[in-house]
Amino acid sequence: MVRCKRVGCWVASPLATAMVVTLTSACTPAKSEEEEIKEVVAAIPWMLEVYQSCVAYKATKAEAKRGDLASATYNMIRRSNVKGARAIVDKVLPVGDAASPNEYMLQLIVGGKVKFTSQSGKRPVKKGTPSFATATKLEPGACVTFSASDIEPMSTFQRAKVCEHRYYAQLADIAPCGP
Repeated sequence: MVRCKRVGCWVASPLATAMVVTLTSACTPAKSEEEEIKEVVAAIPWMLEVYQSCVAYKATKAEAKRGDLASATYNMIRRSNVKGARAIVDKVLPVGDAASPNEYMLQLIVGGKVKFTSQSGKRPVKKGTPSFATATKLEPGACVTFSASDIEPMSTFQRAKVCEHRYYAQLADIAPCGP
């Protein structure tokens, strides 16, 4: 299977009608689930334990055991951090006045599977920080390296804490990827 990035654009014709033209670029072979997991674990070693906990959670029928797995995984994630991981920028949103924002909300994706999102109020990318200066120049699709701390699962549901890999985090050391 091949994964392609599609870009749509409007084209006006001489008859004053518009149509959408879809251009295809950047086609790459799709990665297998195993390849994506290996990429994530290489960047974020503690994710191996999260993946293993998810497998155990799905295999366990006893609610008490599931609760224990969810609690242990949640606590492990809260103690963890990320250092120098490579990610793709998914979203860059100014918070406050769009012309002169005080902070940015960023969402980064590691290995096509794991999302780290800054959170306005509790974990913002604030004006005056080096990460803010970088965020002002970022576009979705850009490659960056980053660090993260204060990591917490986005979901409050027990299964999602273990098996959905979407996290709020204090993002730092954000820089464009090198060559």
